[in-house]
Amino acid sequence: MQNFIIENIEKAIEETYLLSKNDGDLLLKSFMSELLRYKLLVQDHWPLSEQEKKTIDIGRVGVREFDQIYPDYVTLLCNVGALLREEMNR
Repeated sequence: MQNFIIENIEKAIEETYLLSKNDGDLLLKSFMSELLRYKLLVQDHWPLSEQEKKTIDIGRVGVREFDQIYPDYVTLLCNVGALLREEMNR
C-alpha cells in the first residue's frame, strides 16, 4: 500500500509541475510543497497518525480553487488525499 500511495503522490507531483510551468499560479507551488511533504511523511512513517491525517486537505482546497479549470488534476489530488487518509482502497 505504501508504494501505491507514493506512486500516486509522484503522479500528482508531476502533474503539479507541468501545470505550474504553464499556469504560474502560486497555489500550485503550495500544492507542490504539500505533495513533497506527504511523500516524505509516507516514506518516513506509514501509516499516518490520526493527527497527520487531519493535515491533509489538498484535494478539498484544489476543488475550491481549480475544479472548473483542471478537473482531472483535482480528481488526482482528491485521490491522493483519500489514500493518505486511508479512505480509499486500491
